[in-house]
Amino acid sequence: SAEPALLNRRQQILLYISFFIIGILCLTAVAGLSMLYTTTGHSTEMVSHVISIYGFALIIGKMLFGLLSDRIGSYRTVGLYCGLMTVGLTLCCFSQDASFALLVCSACIYSVGCSIATVGMSVIAGDMSRPAHFSEMLRNLQFVYSLGGVISGTVPGLIADATGSYIPAYYLFLGFSLVLPLLLLPLYRKAAQKAE
Repeated sequence: SAEPALLNRRQQILLYISFFIIGILCLTAVAGLSMLYTTTGHSTEMVSHVISIYGFALIIGKMLFGLLSDRIGSYRTVGLYCGLMTVGLTLCCFSQDASFALLVCSACIYSVGCSIATVGMSVIAGDMSRPAHFSEMLRNLQFVYSLGGVISGTVPGLIADATGSYIPAYYLFLGFSLVLPLLLLPLYRKAAQKAE
């Protein structure tokens, strides 16, 4: 007979909500970074340099995610990357007339954290499902991740229209980043207990 799933239905829904939030944080918030930086007193040239550095940091983050997962375990690595996203978003909230160094720090730290949506997604899908269910779990996570990005896509612009700044949208993203580990990390414990 087939082995039962590692997560029950309620826990699976919490996992999907987590990846919906990751979609908001790693698609919508990332797409808004250049608007955030250009509307907080920075030249387009400076912003283009920062965004280029963001791309490089994302590559480093992907490599480190795999290495750290092997060294300290994926539970700790996921927790660390959630924390990096929170720190990066906190720095984004201080973008107004900030120094180039602060922009680079915010982009780099946030970028590394966003690797949770790339390499991290397959690692988490593997940890939260039995081998027979891995493909289905990964497909479902990819779907809700994309859905989070699509549904929230216009939110930063709407908030900026209402408030005159993109910074309040990043306070909202910061709030989501604080909720994310509270949803995601306990599921690791549940899945590990079931796998034993």
